[in-house]
Amino acid sequence: PTQTPGPAPPTTVAPPPPPSTPAPPPVQSPCLNSCNDRGDCKFVGGNDPWVCSCWTGFKGADCKEAVTKVLPKWMTATVSITWGISGSKRAAAPQAGDSDSGGVKMMSLFSDSTDDPVYDPDFDPSGEAEQLHLLDTCKRAQKFFDHVLRPVENGEPPVVCFIQELDDWLRKANLWVRRDDQPPHASDSHRAELRAANIRGVPVPPWAFNRTLHAFARTPRFWALGLQNDMRMDPGSGKMLWCRTRLLTALDRSAPASISLPQLDLFDGFVTDINEGAPVKVSAATHSSELWLTAVSEKLMRQQFKQEVYLSIGIAFGSVLVFTGSPTLSLLATINIAGILLTLIAGMIGLGWTIGLVEAMALMLLVGFSVDYTIHIALAYKLSEEGQSRLMRLQRSVHEVGLSLPG
Repeated sequence: PTQTPGPAPPTTVAPPPPPSTPAPPPVQSPCLNSCNDRGDCKFVGGNDPWVCSCWTGFKGADCKEAVTKVLPKWMTATVSITWGISGSKRAAAPQAGDSDSGGVKMMSLFSDSTDDPVYDPDFDPSGEAEQLHLLDTCKRAQKFFDHVLRPVENGEPPVVCFIQELDDWLRKANLWVRRDDQPPHASDSHRAELRAANIRGVPVPPWAFNRTLHAFARTPRFWALGLQNDMRMDPGSGKMLWCRTRLLTALDRSAPASISLPQLDLFDGFVTDINEGAPVKVSAATHSSELWLTAVSEKLMRQQFKQEVYLSIGIAFGSVLVFTGSPTLSLLATINIAGILLTLIAGMIGLGWTIGLVEAMALMLLVGFSVDYTIHIALAYKLSEEGQSRLMRLQRSVHEVGLSLPG
């Protein structure tokens, strides 16, 4: 028998797709030109709270400029983040001796500076939380300031951090396996103590911190990086009095304030941030650099230069008016002084100079020279014979006074 096919199944119609949701608009970066996609926009607070932290190879306020070369090390600035020092006072340089603590010669760990520091009595990095905070600070500094740090040169990292080097040293296999050709950087008894305590990196137990640091001070790496200059130990107790982390930057140590002051604000914000979340015994970090000293001095010089210009022009006008009794001559002398200063500033700008510390000091001196020259010429003009023409009086005053002023 022939099988009759059944009815066809109903056709299923797929529902229409839901309407597509429009993508949210991109979030606008608060930084200048969104850092041109060459850096990270970071909040630092202050008058200009958002700044660009440029990636390696770029610089500028909006990371637009490409870094084409790295200056020699001696031309760049070093920034130090320091713990344990609350001030300084002048004192005689300490005498180096053969002080010994814990079986380790401490002579080279002493500072040879003539500035006797005032130590923070609460500073103590031997605790485990304190060690981890110092280590975390080094790692955060490496990431946060990557745009201004120097590249690794001859094995020297851009962030010279004793606690990070100590951690690397503790994690090396040759600390646990003694070889015949291995130099005795750490004593066998201390190795046994570290193995028994299962210490394979930072944090080190507080009871072993000082002895471990003393053992690390015997290694070639410690001296190659100059870590003996990054801390000071008490010769009696062996306790650490202060320590620092050095950031080797690519910033020109003679850079004008317009470049260095924004970096100063970045470091201010960074140090404030690490102090807020730090354990009490390491919560008073500070930062310092000769670059900051130059930048602040230049800023003050610029402010004083403006004040000196206004004051000098006012005094010059009053002096010429008192000695000559001529308002017209006083006004012309004042215009002449202002013209000299404007010409000098325009010349510097035209040559592409930046008004740095040396230029600001030179301008301050030139203000006095311009006032001195103008007042003498004006007085000589007034004292010349009245019957002569203005040209003759001017020539006579320049001949009698003008030639002697440059000398």
